[in-house]
Amino acid sequence: MTKLITRVLTVFSICLILGGCILLPGGKRISRLQGYSANRDEIEVYVEQQEALYSKLKADINSGVLRPGITKHVILERYSDPIFCNDQPQEEDANIAEICLFRHPTAYFTSDKIYLHFDKNYKLCAWQVGPVQ
Repeated sequence: MTKLITRVLTVFSICLILGGCILLPGGKRISRLQGYSANRDEIEVYVEQQEALYSKLKADINSGVLRPGITKHVILERYSDPIFCNDQPQEEDANIAEICLFRHPTAYFTSDKIYLHFDKNYKLCAWQVGPVQ
């Protein structure tokens, strides 16, 4: 009888230990994967928004909605932040104080580059749209 109880307790203990080893790390991994999945969904939504804003900027340039005199603040509200702004441009035009670069968020090296030129009052004075070179 003692041997039977010892064997049952041994098997029970082994099952408990192995069960705990399997469940704990796996549970942590699953919750970590769920966190990654939620984060991935947020990133996808953000990228879709950025793609839409880039497309809107390009369409507004082509349709004439974007006009000189619009402030940089308004442009940032409408089209989001640029990839890069150079506040010391090497331009011949002394009125240009800053040039900002916009690009498609997922086709970074193959999309058109959009340069917006701002004067000293941070108002749009010119733009350039060009293919990647």
